[in-house]
Amino acid sequence: MNELQGHLKKKPQTSAAWTQWKASPTDTNYAAVFKEVKPVIDSAMTSFAGGDNSLRTRAHIITAEAIHSWDPKAGAALRTHVYSRLQRLQRVRAERGAAVRIPENVETDKRTVARFTSEYRDKQGVDPDLDEIVDGTSISKRRIMRTRTREYPEGAQSTDKGDLPATKGKADVWRDYVYHDLDARGKKVFELTTGYNGSEIVSKTEIARRLNVTPAAVSLRVNQIIRQLERATEQ
Repeated sequence: MNELQGHLKKKPQTSAAWTQWKASPTDTNYAAVFKEVKPVIDSAMTSFAGGDNSLRTRAHIITAEAIHSWDPKAGAALRTHVYSRLQRLQRVRAERGAAVRIPENVETDKRTVARFTSEYRDKQGVDPDLDEIVDGTSISKRRIMRTRTREYPEGAQSTDKGDLPATKGKADVWRDYVYHDLDARGKKVFELTTGYNGSEIVSKTEIARRLNVTPAAVSLRVNQIIRQLERATEQ
């Protein structure tokens, strides 16, 4: 009987990077853990998010939560635990709803935003961040978001200002807080890395080119932003 119980008992799992991070929770040590599970995130983005990169920020937040909650003694490997938690992306994606036709006023806003962005780029040498577009066009952030995506929740209705009403979860509210606390360059990195508010997602090399900085500087910014996003799971 004791021998049978021994076979049935779950064997503790190990992760050198996770163990090092638990002993010394620095950004550098966390980056090593994140690197270990990144292939799992990429796989989950295909399996559960349908390749929708606008959900990558949510995937990073879920991953951070999984890393913090992982118990090596439970028997599941760290990667397995993270992958299991990332299945939540299926529900998040489903909540996005079906695609609907873009209203005429959205097309008008889209042209206005494109014109301002082009003029700003010609003068400043870089693209404007979201706040600068809002200031320059007097179009609200939610309306700008609608110009950047072709998908809207089925049956969604606009307010008298043309905005879509929003219900935000804790992760969404924290994401907005992190974004608004960044400087102009940090906001552009955030937008182009995560697709924030419908922004296009480009490579770190392309971000570096657009902002006239080195790829290493972009990577540093990205790591800082990820760490700030993770704090949502610690509140």
